[in-house]
Amino acid sequence: MLGIKKGTYDLQRFFYDYFFKCFWKDSWGYDYSNLVNIDWYHPKYCWRHSKDEIQSWCAEFNLNIKYIKELESGYACYVVKTSSIT
Repeated sequence: MLGIKKGTYDLQRFFYDYFFKCFWKDSWGYDYSNLVNIDWYHPKYCWRHSKDEIQSWCAEFNLNIKYIKELESGYACYVVKTSSIT
């Protein structure tokens, strides 16, 4: 009825992805966590990129992709610079 995929979820991720995007991280504290929330709802510049674009940039700049993960909010990736020493 709500369009939530069946599965197991971390409680914060479940509420964040499906009900209320309100981020919190203890180590960042109150002010910085709130800035992250403000940025989510009122960004001056906001756009998304495709998986193909990310892969193309990584190839162009000699970056090794460790992972690309599709999330509800877009893509998250982890890349490292490939050594050019021969």
